[in-house]
Amino acid sequence: MEKNNLLEALNQLIQITSNNNLNLINFKEKVEELHLRLQEGKFHLAVLGQFKRGKSTLVNALLGEKLMPTAVLPLTAIPTFIYYNEKLFVKICFLSKISKEEIFEGSIDELKVFLDKYVTESGNPENKLGVSHVEIYFPSNLLKKGFILIDTPGIGSTYKHNTEMTINFLPQCDAALFVTSPDPPITEIELNFLKEIFSSVPKIFFVLNKIDYLDEDELITSLNFLKKVIKDELKLQKDIEVFPVSAKRAVKAKVKN
Repeated sequence: MEKNNLLEALNQLIQITSNNNLNLINFKEKVEELHLRLQEGKFHLAVLGQFKRGKSTLVNALLGEKLMPTAVLPLTAIPTFIYYNEKLFVKICFLSKISKEEIFEGSIDELKVFLDKYVTESGNPENKLGVSHVEIYFPSNLLKKGFILIDTPGIGSTYKHNTEMTINFLPQCDAALFVTSPDPPITEIELNFLKEIFSSVPKIFFVLNKIDYLDEDELITSLNFLKKVIKDELKLQKDIEVFPVSAKRAVKAKVKN
C-alpha cells in the first residue's frame, strides 16, 4: 500500500474511532500516533535485552556520546525516547495528567545528574514518581535521518516491573535491536522474551555485545552457538545474522574521534 493510500486509510480509521459510543478512545490515540509517525517519516528503533547486556552503552555508541546513564545496578522501568534536535534538552513525562512535565537544559554531565532522580532505582524506586517516559532531544546525524532511538528497561533484572513495562511497550516499535553478550551466554529468560517479541516487532536485528571479552576462536564459537539457539528456539528455516560489537570500545573511539 502506497503511503498516501495508507494515510487515507488511517484517517478513515480515526473517524471511526472518534465515535464515543464505541468506547475506542485508547485505540484512537494509537491510530493517531501511527498516522503522525507516517506523515513525519519517523522510524522507532528500540534497543531490547536483558539487564547488563550493554543496551544503554550501545545507544551511546550509536549516538557517539555518553548520553544515556549506565549503572552497575538496574535502572528503573522508564523507556527513553531519543529524538533529533539541534540543542540538547530533556523532558520528563508523567503518567498523571495533573503532574507538570519537567524540562531540563544544560550540559551532558548535568543531564546525568538530572536523569538520576527519575530513571534509577536509587532516585526513583519502583517508579514512585509516576514517570511514563523520558524524551531526550539531541543533535545526532543518525537521529536527523528520521530515527527515534528507544532505550528500554532491561528484562530479567531484580525488578519484575522492568520486564512488564518493556513488554507493554513493544507495539510502538517498528524494529528492534536485540542485545545479548557472551558472559553468560543467552539465557532462558532472554529466549522466552525473544519468543514473545518475535510476533510483536516487525523486524529484529541480533547484536552480540562485549566481544572485547573474547579472543578470535571464542568469538566464532559464541556466534555459532547464539545463531543456532535463536534459530532453533524461534523455529526459523533460514540462518540468522548476528552483529558482533564492542559498544564500550565504540563509545570511547567516537568520543575521542
